[in-house]
Amino acid sequence: MSLHAKRTPESLRSRGLLRNVYVMQERGLQRRFPASMRLKGATSFQRVFRRGRVRSLRLFSLHVLRQPGVTRVGVVVPRRWGSAVERNRIRRLVREVIRLHREVFADAEFIVRPTEHARQCSFWDLERELLSAFTAGRRSEARDEERDDLPHQGRIRAHESGA
Repeated sequence: MSLHAKRTPESLRSRGLLRNVYVMQERGLQRRFPASMRLKGATSFQRVFRRGRVRSLRLFSLHVLRQPGVTRVGVVVPRRWGSAVERNRIRRLVREVIRLHREVFADAEFIVRPTEHARQCSFWDLERELLSAFTAGRRSEARDEERDDLPHQGRIRAHESGA
């Protein structure tokens, strides 16, 4: 296809691309990872690091701070990982997982810190672990909230009883 060829539905269909566009539109997926979903600025990162919960797994550490109505993500990859190409690859993979599964990652600001094991993993491995970590974190937070709603049993701690 030349640089100046028109992108008509017929030309896209002949190359098998039109079906993908329609599927994306049906599912309501955007092609880009919007800037509004990116965690920006040192103060935003510090807030998530300080006030968020941490979950460490084999492929990454996940710092999550619940924020109703806000979905933003930051990916931190240290320079010791290697070249910019390697660091950007893992950033792109993480952002793609989040873009495809926005409903799972809603109402939170979070930072993903890949480990050395993530270098060799496939997109599917990263997707599986990121989704399972995030959903497991939601389940444990729900249990914590239920536990906080229950009345305390009246146990007296040693330092309160004067012992």
